[in-house]
Parts: sequence; structure tokens; C-alpha cells
Amino acid sequence: MTTTSGRGDRLPASLRTEALEQLLTERGLIDPKAMDGIITTYETNVGPLNGAKVVANAWTDPGYRRRLLEARAPTPESAAACIPSPSAQRRDT
Repeated sequence: MTTTSGRGDRLPASLRTEALEQLLTERGLIDPKAMDGIITTYETNVGPLNGAKVVANAWTDPGYRRRLLEARAPTPESAAACIPSPSAQRRDT
């Protein structure tokens, strides 16, 4: 298997990722369900959306902004702990 189209152009990352996942699954090196769980974790708990939530909350909640700026060594975990749950974010409904 090659990662180029023959002219030296790389195949799209999505195709390469799919081929790698298929190969690892066929060889019994990964469990597709476990891989789905890992992907879901990175999409929902680790990705850039969390940073966007922190920034949005800092802009709209002065108390949150103050706590974030006063933190001695802010970490993703400490920032995530300050993010209100989705049900608490919309108080006007």
C-alpha cells in the first residue's frame, strides 16, 4: 500500500486514516469499539472546542474570568472544572 497517488501527491488524511484503522483491525491489533471510544473522547473532551468554551465563558461570566486569571497555574483540568454544565449555561429559557 502506498500513501501517494503515484505522482508523489499524498492521499487525503481521511483516506490514510481509514486504511490504517482497517489494517490494524484486520490484524487484530485494535478493537474497533475501543478506537471509537478513544475518538469520541478526543472529539468531546480533549479537542479545541474546550478552549473555545473557556474563552466564551471568560467573555460572558466576569466571575469565571476572574477565577481563570487568578489561577496560579491554570491547567485544562482546572479550566474545565469551571465550565458550567450545558443545562446551567442557558438560564434565560
